[in-house]
Amino acid sequence: MAGLSDNETAKELGTGSTSTIRNHRFTLREKQKQAKVFLAIMELLGEQAPRKHSFVEIPRGSRQVDDCFAGQ
Repeated sequence: MAGLSDNETAKELGTGSTSTIRNHRFTLREKQKQAKVFLAIMELLGEQAPRKHSFVEIPRGSRQVDDCFAGQ
């Protein structure tokens, strides 16, 4: 319903309330703003994420090497 006024949209959809259409449009614009902020934050976090090493260093004094070293 791009380009139509709230009243025109309400008539075309067959709903009785212009304020409902206005409220829905406002809510969608707010969610769009929130999504843009979220995506910007996630992009910034992705750029700053530390790179993990592919090798795990096992201390020389370890007597038993098991899965406890796998998560480092």
